[in-house]
Amino acid sequence: MIRKFETKDTERVMQIWLEVNIETHHFVPNDYWLSQYQSVQEQILEADIYVYEQDKEIQGFVGMMDDYLAGIFVDKKCRSMGIGNGLLEYIKKNHPTFSLNVYQKNRRAVDFYLREGLSIVSEGIDEDTGETDYTMVWNQKETEDNELLKNLDKLHTTELGIERIKRNLSLDTDDVVDWCKTKINSDNAVITRNGKNWYVNVDNYILTVNAYSYTIITAHKEKK
Repeated sequence: MIRKFETKDTERVMQIWLEVNIETHHFVPNDYWLSQYQSVQEQILEADIYVYEQDKEIQGFVGMMDDYLAGIFVDKKCRSMGIGNGLLEYIKKNHPTFSLNVYQKNRRAVDFYLREGLSIVSEGIDEDTGETDYTMVWNQKETEDNELLKNLDKLHTTELGIERIKRNLSLDTDDVVDWCKTKINSDNAVITRNGKNWYVNVDNYILTVNAYSYTIITAHKEKK
């Protein structure tokens, strides 16, 4: 389970922090991480830390400072068990937007964050290590919008859906799905997601699309 960090967790959390950094950042001298140990331990007591605990053992943790993700750390022997993903999803639910920095040479971490929907927005140099790093961001709204837009080709509906949409909107077209695609792809379309559905508000119409099957469920005119 994921829970809030407690002071008694400090020793175990710092053990994971040090071991993971030394292991995954082979391009940075070990002495650097050892020199940072004390200051990081002090920062942890001030940051928002959440630990993943199983059978009373902390197996990983994530650290946040406002809307900055300081890092996700998982014990080596507990990798590939969904812990990192679970910690990231926990942060996504509580932070609609956040940023982080990751070393370019840490390809496993870069690929993980890209796979989970984050975007690289800039490249720089970490002054402490001289290593190239990426600034990556998570923006829930943009990610959800892009997810629907990049899957427009999957949109479809049923015969009943076609009749319902034509009736609700008084449409005079034989290709309801193509009409919906055009509206969703409009510059003025406002796309939001609530639960299992996307809602697209455009030109005084509201379209409802299932977020898993890409079925256009219905559409109606916006009530004034």
